[in-house]
Amino acid sequence: MKLKLFTVVLSVFMAGTALAKEDKVIVRLGTVAPEGTPWERALKKTRKRFKKMSEGKIKMKTFFGGQKGDEKSMIRQIKDGRLELFGGSTAALATEVPDLQVLELPFLFASNEEADFILDNFLYEPVKKIIDQYGFVLYQWAENGWQNFGMKEGFIKTPADLKGRKMRSQEAPVHIATWKTLGASPIEMAVSEVLPALNTGLVDGFAQTPLFTFAAGWHQGIKTYTISRHVYQPGIIIYSKKWFKKQSKEIKEVLMSNIEGDTKNGRKGVRQIEPGLVQNFVNYGIEVYTLTPEERAAFEKIAEKTHKAYLKRATKGAKKLYKAIQAGKKAFKAQNS
Repeated sequence: MKLKLFTVVLSVFMAGTALAKEDKVIVRLGTVAPEGTPWERALKKTRKRFKKMSEGKIKMKTFFGGQKGDEKSMIRQIKDGRLELFGGSTAALATEVPDLQVLELPFLFASNEEADFILDNFLYEPVKKIIDQYGFVLYQWAENGWQNFGMKEGFIKTPADLKGRKMRSQEAPVHIATWKTLGASPIEMAVSEVLPALNTGLVDGFAQTPLFTFAAGWHQGIKTYTISRHVYQPGIIIYSKKWFKKQSKEIKEVLMSNIEGDTKNGRKGVRQIEPGLVQNFVNYGIEVYTLTPEERAAFEKIAEKTHKAYLKRATKGAKKLYKAIQAGKKAFKAQNS
């Protein structure tokens, strides 16, 4: 009788253990952002919050520095449900969601404050609805920041300085179109290919933020860096819809928690270190030049052609987002006038 009772208790215990294991929710996050960046600190905070709020039920595993592949590869994995969470550029997501190419247009935003206002108040819900149709769930905006010109030789002070230059381009077609409008010869390539391409002369330069330039080690291949702030690129954190919809209501609430707080902290972390990163260019012997308002205006005037050409062939969704951005600009101006 005792043996039979022991067997029953053991069976119940083993069943409970198996259930506990089954109840665990594993969230694998992939990003090309390296460790040691504000992205790492922000995502580690998210991981701790998930664990605490779910009482240990959610276990988030982070894969930095492209351990899960380049951005385009991770986007496909997210769509297929082979990866649960992705943090990266809107340009990469735009390879699967064409409507988002509108966010990569040059001189779309005038300042951090304007960009934040429009993204949070005019674009979050529309973008969330759009990417849902493609198999993604928008969690929150993140921060890539303002792109500038990094070159092997010479500053980029005028559009003419880009004529014939071989420039690394991000995957989104709008980036390629922008380079062509400015007179450059764009070459599309993944993050890991850029430094070797600079060293061998396959490309003459790139456009990227100070943070990512150092994080990816691209500073080792350039001699000049021109502060142009010609493209503001928001980062984005998304879930796999295929995976997300299978989760319980309680788990979904945790997975979508603290959006506003995390967004603000992520932006703050990246922006706080930017001045120090610009000084680091100088420390590494890289010459830095900041465009004058007049020089920047010359680029902006030519970039208008990119906007017009893009809108002629843009998707309906992209055109709606562009209108939302313009409405946001007016609202921001009215609020701050």
